[in-house]
Amino acid sequence: MARSRQKKPTPFSLISFSSQKQFLRADTIATPPSLLLKSHFRPQPPTPHTVRTRLITLTVTVVLFSCLAVAAVGLLIAQQAIRKQAIDQLTTLREMRAAAIEDYFAQMHAQVSTLSRSPFVVEAAQELTAAFKKTTSTKLTDQATLQLKTFYQEQFLPKIVIENERDAESKNNRDTLIKNWPATPQARHLQHAYLATNTYPLGQKDHLVDTEDAPEPYRTAHTRHHTTLRDIQQLFGFYDVFLIAPSDLSVVYSVFKETDYATSLTHGPHANSGLAKAARQTLALSDPHATIATDFTPYTPSYDAPAAFLGSPIVDKQGNLIAALVVQAPADRIDAVMTGRYRWRDMGLGESGETYLVGPDSTMRSNSRFFLENPDRFFQTLTSAGINATFHRGIKRFNTTILQHTVDTSASRDALAGHTH
Repeated sequence: MARSRQKKPTPFSLISFSSQKQFLRADTIATPPSLLLKSHFRPQPPTPHTVRTRLITLTVTVVLFSCLAVAAVGLLIAQQAIRKQAIDQLTTLREMRAAAIEDYFAQMHAQVSTLSRSPFVVEAAQELTAAFKKTTSTKLTDQATLQLKTFYQEQFLPKIVIENERDAESKNNRDTLIKNWPATPQARHLQHAYLATNTYPLGQKDHLVDTEDAPEPYRTAHTRHHTTLRDIQQLFGFYDVFLIAPSDLSVVYSVFKETDYATSLTHGPHANSGLAKAARQTLALSDPHATIATDFTPYTPSYDAPAAFLGSPIVDKQGNLIAALVVQAPADRIDAVMTGRYRWRDMGLGESGETYLVGPDSTMRSNSRFFLENPDRFFQTLTSAGINATFHRGIKRFNTTILQHTVDTSASRDALAGHTH
């Protein structure tokens, strides 16, 4: 019988490497699997094409990052240059406005000094001062007294009604005015003639040149000089023009005829006012060419609105002191200088830039651009900033941010300390 030959078992009968598809198959395997695997996965040496691609990629990457670095540095330099240009432009504008306002005040000082030495002003001061001294000291009639009281109660006092606690000083002035309204017989007679029986409304009392209610010889002197003095006030843009006697600081003349008219600044309701301070400083000057100026303060005769004054002494040919010439500075002219006549954009300030004056108490001495351009939006901004609504009342009442709006910033503090950048 023939013996059938048996197959010897092999170490491995089948090796299969597959996942979903079979890709390696061996029916007869004499090679150890480790060698088979090594043979199948042995890395191939890079071809020239692969090396060139890598070099190109590396080169492009380096160039790209270099370009980005150069662009970033250029952008930073450009931003710094733009910032420096903007700061330089604002600094130039600040210096220009500072020079402009200094020139304007220097011009006002020169005007007041020149006017105080004008032959016409000297003559007017002599005649009005002498006529004021001769004004009757007799008591007003009951009817005239009632007319004067009616003027104060119905025309003047309602305009200085106290609106908030910040007006405590104004309240004191008002109470003093009520208790001491006008203190002297001369003041009562002249205020009765030029205020109480003056049919022109408040703010236009200056239109009255002559009145039969005025006592002589003051009536003649006033009629002769008022028109020219009023022309001077309007020509130079002053808010008001005063002539003040040196003996008792009596306001012997004013263009606008507010409640300071004919009163004495040594006692009574306006003894501590800005006008009284200006009069005393003016009359203390030894140089007839010299001038003085006061800061803005609330002024009761102007219904507590901010007022600043300039003054110069009036002397005759012999050098004798006749009177003080004092003018009330015009806030609107100061605003025109600070705003470039309200042309902020033409000045290079764009849509939000502004220049303004700040006093030693950190309140504004000129109006804010945003208040002048759009008051409603200005108040909305204050409200959004959390500023109490009571703070707005003074600005609304006087229609100005002067003495009403506080500016407490690093820039304002540096400027007040004398540090400029």
